[in-house]
Amino acid sequence: MRVPTNFKYATTIGFWVSLFSLLLDSSIEKKIILSYSFSISVCGILMQIFENNNKSIIQNIVDYGIPLMISLSNYKFNNKYELSIILFVPMILYHLYAHIYKIDLNKQYKNFYKYNILNLILITTYFNFK
Repeated sequence: MRVPTNFKYATTIGFWVSLFSLLLDSSIEKKIILSYSFSISVCGILMQIFENNNKSIIQNIVDYGIPLMISLSNYKFNNKYELSIILFVPMILYHLYAHIYKIDLNKQYKNFYKYNILNLILITTYFNFK
């Protein structure tokens, strides 16, 4: 078992921001961080299932289970709908980071664009209902 440390992967970012969210009080920043942590975890689990990656079960729990449990444990259903443009700033920064360091996201992840759309839907849904 290893703790994710390679920040070119979204899994690593999702893991560390979920741990960081435990230090924050309820705020818009925590809501955004938990939205990303939730969506990265769900997309990662789906990628593991459908793309047949051969990670150990323990590594999957560390990479996806811990962030998913943290984000779900902080979830409270909210009936008022809100959306802020700052919700998408981390996504833009990640794509900018990938562009600057010449990381081909389509080679790094199989079916990246399909999962990216799912990721945006999950981020927006979690953010709106939390």
